[in-house]
Amino acid sequence: MKPPPPKKARALGASDDGIRQIVAQALLSDDASCAALLERLNGFEKEVFDALMTILRTFSASKVNLHGPISKILKKYFAVIGVGTASERFNELCDAVLHNVGTEYAASFVFLLCQFINFCNILRYDKLCRDVIGKLPSVIRTLWTNGLRAEACLTSRLFVELLLSVSCYHGDESFLEVWFEQVLTEELKRCPYFAVLSHLLISQNRHPFVDSINFADLQELPREGEHLSLRTQVADLILTYLPSLHSRCTERQLQAALDFVLRHGFETKNVSCAVGKLIDCAGAMADDTLICQLAADSIIRLILEQLSASTSGCSLSIVQHQQAPEKAKQRISEDLSSSIYSFLDRSLKKKSAFKTNVRQAVEPLVDAFCILPLRSTAGSSVRHYLAATVLFANIFKSDGKLFPVCIRKMIAFARSDENTILSPAASSLIEAFLDICLDALEGLSIAAEIWRDVATAWSIFAVSIKGKDVDDIPHRLCPVLDFMESSAPYTWAWRDVVRLSVLFTFTKWELLEGEEEQQRMISEKIRTLISSAMASVVWKDEDGVRRGSERWSILFSCWEYIPRGVRIPIMKRLLNEKNLDFLRKLSRRIIVGKVEVDRVVLESALNFYLKYIPSLIEEPRQLEEILDWNALLYLQRAGVSLDVALAHLSVGKVVELLRFCSANVDHPHDTLHIVARMLSSRLKIVAGDILESLASIFDKCVADGNVQLLSVAANALEVSYLPISLIYSFILEHEPASPVFGHTDVERDVTNLCFALVSVQSLNSPDFTHLRSVQRVLDNAIRYAHPSVNNDQCAVFSQFLIKVFKAVQNFITNQYGTAEQVDELVHGLHSLAHALTIHKIYYSRIVGTILSAVMYQLEEIEFALYKLHSISDKHRLLLMLASLAYFKLYKKNRKKFWEIQINIQPCSVNDLLKFTQIRLLWPSPVSA
Repeated sequence: MKPPPPKKARALGASDDGIRQIVAQALLSDDASCAALLERLNGFEKEVFDALMTILRTFSASKVNLHGPISKILKKYFAVIGVGTASERFNELCDAVLHNVGTEYAASFVFLLCQFINFCNILRYDKLCRDVIGKLPSVIRTLWTNGLRAEACLTSRLFVELLLSVSCYHGDESFLEVWFEQVLTEELKRCPYFAVLSHLLISQNRHPFVDSINFADLQELPREGEHLSLRTQVADLILTYLPSLHSRCTERQLQAALDFVLRHGFETKNVSCAVGKLIDCAGAMADDTLICQLAADSIIRLILEQLSASTSGCSLSIVQHQQAPEKAKQRISEDLSSSIYSFLDRSLKKKSAFKTNVRQAVEPLVDAFCILPLRSTAGSSVRHYLAATVLFANIFKSDGKLFPVCIRKMIAFARSDENTILSPAASSLIEAFLDICLDALEGLSIAAEIWRDVATAWSIFAVSIKGKDVDDIPHRLCPVLDFMESSAPYTWAWRDVVRLSVLFTFTKWELLEGEEEQQRMISEKIRTLISSAMASVVWKDEDGVRRGSERWSILFSCWEYIPRGVRIPIMKRLLNEKNLDFLRKLSRRIIVGKVEVDRVVLESALNFYLKYIPSLIEEPRQLEEILDWNALLYLQRAGVSLDVALAHLSVGKVVELLRFCSANVDHPHDTLHIVARMLSSRLKIVAGDILESLASIFDKCVADGNVQLLSVAANALEVSYLPISLIYSFILEHEPASPVFGHTDVERDVTNLCFALVSVQSLNSPDFTHLRSVQRVLDNAIRYAHPSVNNDQCAVFSQFLIKVFKAVQNFITNQYGTAEQVDELVHGLHSLAHALTIHKIYYSRIVGTILSAVMYQLEEIEFALYKLHSISDKHRLLLMLASLAYFKLYKKNRKKFWEIQINIQPCSVNDLLKFTQIRLLWPSPVSA
């Protein structure tokens, strides 16, 4: 119910005592109960404020709930009061604060005063603005002197924001001097919070006090547990005004400020939220590189401090960055870098150096470091962050969540500056870490998902770690070959998968195509490695083969690393006749389901067979020998896409499969999905042969009571997934003059079949795909099979059109779908109506009946209605005009539109906007 206006509400005569009782009860309730109580006081905002001023003198600030619903009431009241009332309320609030400054009630009145400053339009009234600016400094000093420091800081922030607004509003920076002259006492100058506020007021003429500010003092703020603690307020202030501080502070001051924010977030277990806010604020700056790098340094220092506190015997010389002397043009501390490498070396040598509770403590810090957008990092910073990321990855190598994130961050740092040269010590540490990564994969449940990231990291660092002189020819052809040969024999652990992937990634395959001695030697070595890898699998152990399928399946996918131009010649060189025949037989057994594997492996085997076997083995009709109906059902149930495989089958094979399917419909759901993918335009030469099979398939599905299953199967083709739509998109997709069916008995039979299937479809459900598919069937019918439709099925088609119109109206009216779905359905109706106008000679006599059935006041379908209206003759129009009241409105709008066009009467802007959308839709009216 809409609340009464304030004057009317007060006239209703609610008693002040009753209002005070409700307000007092609301102050002691939770947000939901408070909102319900205050709902009864809509229109009594003034009385609510008066009640608050009375009640808060007796209620302790720690017991009342002033945030939430109460705050909304105050906002609503302060936003509409005039200058006189505002001055009175401001003076009343200031007096209440000063009178209760030594009591437990003062905080409540400070909250009311802050609400007044926030929501009252102070800038609108000069006298009120001068009064507020003149009186608030004494309030702030009094609060601070009496120990209400959190309240004093909160009021000071609002005062500074007011000064900045007034200065901008009046274009006069003299207001800013009020802060330095009337607020900042010697004691307040020593508070870091006021130091940060002073930085926001820096103008062109810097104040001497600002130059002497030391942001390192922020760490000395007391760690209070209050809601308005100074540390929480300072952290929020820095994050809110970070872009301004970025342009006003030195790099050293910014580092100290971010150190404080992130340390406070870590102490309050909210570091991820702090980093998220920091990234959002930094995004408002033209260049956020410095802020993100300073934040990354702060996080690294926090992590190392936690590790240092839990690790004995590891010297860590992390001096507070802001207390150390600033080095010329060098941001990253050498002590910090050396500490990172020291911890990395220790963690690599002693795998259990860090306790579980320490890893849990630094986990949010590592997560926050990894989400920082360090995009423009280069030079020494890359080496610095890369080492830190390696350290974090090693600490969390058994964590399925953080380990892959750290690996990807490590790859990103390595790729951000390709000219970065690692020192020998750093290279040695990274080499040891990468070796540990290979062992760590075995203990991770998500190893199948992240092994490629580990392989990428190996690919990036392998050459610099294992490489030889660039003039060495074998090294130029295959930089990691010696490393691969020196490794242990293949056991098909994840280490071996990564090894094989790195080998195929780093080999210069274009240079191996020749027949020189070095090329033949390297090709032979790789060929031997592949043979030994294939021989290491015990293929007779079905359980072992199934468990390791995600690993040895790289034998099917590793060839993708070879450039397409030389892929087939290289494969012929690397795969001897025995290995090639083995891969062919293995992929065939997997495709037909004789070897049970996961879907990913099944797809790899199918892709390998389709892409390479025809080029490597010259045998005709290889695919057609294995892709029988049972194999297709197996692939369909496994979720493998059949589009490419079915495209390789000949027309004769498809006809054979359709005939087999029509006689054996044991699994209707999967059957209809496969049949939908089989049909394509290339089957037009055997259209008569497949029609009988299709009719038999659908007849059996309907006979078994699978009408809904037929609708689901229909949704599998194109976007609409309707077999009916599929049939028409295949049978009726050609122009009328096409020799696919012509105007033959086949066309009539197909039309009858499709319309029979449409007739059993229910259009009352809010199923968008089902409804859209039926639209497409009708659209294809009237466009591509119009002889059969117009001559034999005209009445049936009209009936379907009416059902679709009503279904779309129901869909829109009941808001069943999204805006995009509504647009697509409306477009389908427009297309049907437009197609009908092409054949208006057949439908002009019955369009009146169609219009009378679908006439509905709905803006979205007006276009389609106007198109149908345009093909109706004048006799039907006059009949509808006399019998349908709503049709009169359409005629009136149509007449008014054309009067506007010929300037019979002036046209208003609203009329023009209303009728422009139908300008091209109506034909010129006949003379009445």
